[in-house]
Amino acid sequence: LCDMKCVFQQLNECAVVHSLRMIDPKIHGRIVKLMKQEQSCQQTLSQFLNQVHDNYWTLQDIAAPFTLMVTTLAAALRFSMHALSNFYKCTNSKLLHLFSNPLYLEDAIIATCMWPYSSSVSQAKTIMSEPFLTLVHRNMITFSLPDSLKLDFVLNALHYSRNSIISSTYLPLGYENMFQEILQYIVDIWNAYQANYLKEELESESLFKFESHLNINSHNTTNAQEDSEMIFPTYHAEFMDIFKDKDGLDDNQSENEPKHHNTEFDQSKYPFTDEFLKSVVESYLNVYSDENMSNMWINSANTTASINVHGQVKSMNTIEIFNRTHKLMSPILLKSYDSLTSRVDDLLIGGHFIVSMINSNNLLVDTAIPVSPEVSKAVPILEHMMSSIKKYLNEWPDNSILSNILEIITRILNFSKTSPMAKFLTGLEILLKEGQVWEDVAHREVSIKEHLCAVTKLIIEWRKFELKNWKKLLDYSSSKISEMAYKWWFYLFNLVHFSAKGSGDNDEEIVSGLLEFFNSSPIGQFETRLMLIRSFYRFAARHNYHVSKILWNINLYFSQFSEDISLYMNEKRSIIEKDLHDYIEIARWNDLNYWAVKQ
Repeated sequence: LCDMKCVFQQLNECAVVHSLRMIDPKIHGRIVKLMKQEQSCQQTLSQFLNQVHDNYWTLQDIAAPFTLMVTTLAAALRFSMHALSNFYKCTNSKLLHLFSNPLYLEDAIIATCMWPYSSSVSQAKTIMSEPFLTLVHRNMITFSLPDSLKLDFVLNALHYSRNSIISSTYLPLGYENMFQEILQYIVDIWNAYQANYLKEELESESLFKFESHLNINSHNTTNAQEDSEMIFPTYHAEFMDIFKDKDGLDDNQSENEPKHHNTEFDQSKYPFTDEFLKSVVESYLNVYSDENMSNMWINSANTTASINVHGQVKSMNTIEIFNRTHKLMSPILLKSYDSLTSRVDDLLIGGHFIVSMINSNNLLVDTAIPVSPEVSKAVPILEHMMSSIKKYLNEWPDNSILSNILEIITRILNFSKTSPMAKFLTGLEILLKEGQVWEDVAHREVSIKEHLCAVTKLIIEWRKFELKNWKKLLDYSSSKISEMAYKWWFYLFNLVHFSAKGSGDNDEEIVSGLLEFFNSSPIGQFETRLMLIRSFYRFAARHNYHVSKILWNINLYFSQFSEDISLYMNEKRSIIEKDLHDYIEIARWNDLNYWAVKQ
């Protein structure tokens, strides 16, 4: 069993197979043979050790060292086969059989996760190559990864391509063609989703019309209620399980909890989220902005910064894009770790250091957001109150009110520091209510009035802070309404790019489509839609002069209304701002007692 020649022969065979595992396509047979030999050897050694223990248990001074030696040998054989067995499992799951070249997986991981990489152009080309996208697709199926993973990779390729254009002193045709190819890839996927959606909508059209006819009023009411709940969440559901009889919360609070309704598209079925759409559109606007195109046309672009949609300079976030790509590759990297060679360690160590640095900095930033100093004020108040409650629970361990108070405090303290302030505020108000229940029946020797006063003071302070920030709601609403125009970018892309590459026989279709695009625009989206048209004009100006003239004339015609629309919006905004200011002046938090806070 322990013959040195046999042992070294098996170990040498493991070393040879390990060195050839990525090169020899017939290596699987040798791996299986080695695995069977090792399994048989382990069984034989185990049986032998059991016999030694049964037959020589009275001679432990002799048997114990020998048993230890054999056990160490068994562990060494298992360790030598561990990497090969994992490699076999990995390849048997067809992870490495996606390509004719089995080394591509390793090359793809190195190309996307190595720092510094050669160029943004090379990163974009790697991600958009057919083998790489096939690799991602097969991994999504094999390891049940999110359906949006491929689009997330493509989005990063778009960012790399955008950066390569922004950092150029002129706009090379090859760079622009790659940028347009990536956009076309995204648009093609969006078109496919839209076609499937329209097909499903037509199949259920009669039922939809019937239901909408019956529920049109309730639907509008529900939408308004959902919008209100989204802006002003209450988070009472975080504490509902504490009160088994549901008497700890007001009835209207439990009934009016925000309900999570299904959106029009489920994320797994429709990966085009608002964030994804915004990122695509703003990348397009970055490239085809007034400032950027002017700089490139006069050969004096800024090579260290990019222009955002409002004309303000911002950094290109190259490291941030690399960090996102690294995170997207991490599931594939983890699944295929045992099949990679040692060269991956040497080439990826720089990328790992960069990502580690970014993530450690993000942790510091996340805990230092503006809300955190406010949230930290609650910690000493809650800890002091908790010590008193625990003291009283030692005297009355079965008291449900004290148990509820302790559970509420514990739950609030366990909230993440990055949670919204409203979540902590809801917890404090529930704590104040439950504490008042105890205060109403408790003797003054076991009163928690001092703690409740501190909680009340903090609640009022936070409510005042909330009122001050209500003024920002108008800015938030204006921004969201403006960004809703981004959803039309796909339609414009299909219309303009098809026309720019065509023969110019569809002028009437372009004009009618663009007129409808502006005539149906809400006032809050008007400027954003003009900005979209200008960006498509700058694209068409490089590829189809005839189409660019149509876009420019449409832009000039509707631009004349910009000033009147801006004056109208400012007038309406000033009225809303005045009403909001008056309400904030009336809604003061000055009474430091429970009943005033409850009201």
